[in-house]
Amino acid sequence: MLKEEMYESIMALHVFKEYKGRPMGQDILNRKLQIYGVKIVTVREFKRNENRNRTFWKLIRI
Repeated sequence: MLKEEMYESIMALHVFKEYKGRPMGQDILNRKLQIYGVKIVTVREFKRNENRNRTFWKLIRI
């Protein structure tokens, strides 16, 4: 999932709140998601298509 889409879906659940309107980064989200047993991993695609050089986030169990 695109990084922006995953961030918006996590925030739409209203489990976490942004601090003073600033978005949380991957490290902070990983610390908060530890209690749920998941972790965000960054995945990059280097194929020649429309997703080239975009950042994707993937949830994995820890």
